[in-house]
Amino acid sequence: QLIYLIAFGEFMIEYEPDLIQSKCSSNLQPGDWASVVRCDGLSGYSGVAVDSAISLSLAELIFCTLISSTSFVYRTLPVWEEPPWKRNHLWVGCVMVGIIVAVVYLVMTLEPGSSSLLPWYFYFLAMLMPFFCALWNEYLKRPEKNVLDRAEKLRRLQFETRLGMWSPK
Repeated sequence: QLIYLIAFGEFMIEYEPDLIQSKCSSNLQPGDWASVVRCDGLSGYSGVAVDSAISLSLAELIFCTLISSTSFVYRTLPVWEEPPWKRNHLWVGCVMVGIIVAVVYLVMTLEPGSSSLLPWYFYFLAMLMPFFCALWNEYLKRPEKNVLDRAEKLRRLQFETRLGMWSPK
């Protein structure tokens, strides 16, 4: 969401300065994307700035999903114990196809030169967010692993108890 807001504000400043001046002149600070985003007069706007911001947000969602999928490959093992790129070549191929599709989509939908309009912190957030998602998924794997380990111990105990009951004395 933050990625979209930053991109939308910056693209509006660049592509639609006259519209911003006419609809948002009361609370507008020059060059500030946050004041553009807060403008109520732009709520019905649909144009190149929205399309470009949506394209970037969709590409970010694709990259977050692809990077997060590293923790989906093995249900209980952390990524650093069993990296999926070592043995799972199908996963690597799917990730590569996903990256190529996202890049081609961005090239086709973004206006030429629009990447230079975005500030440095947009790119920082865009690169940080997929890895934050992957770390969060790894954190969420731990309680599930504990539940599965406990269930396995219970099954083992039940099996050994029954086996002991029928064993000859």
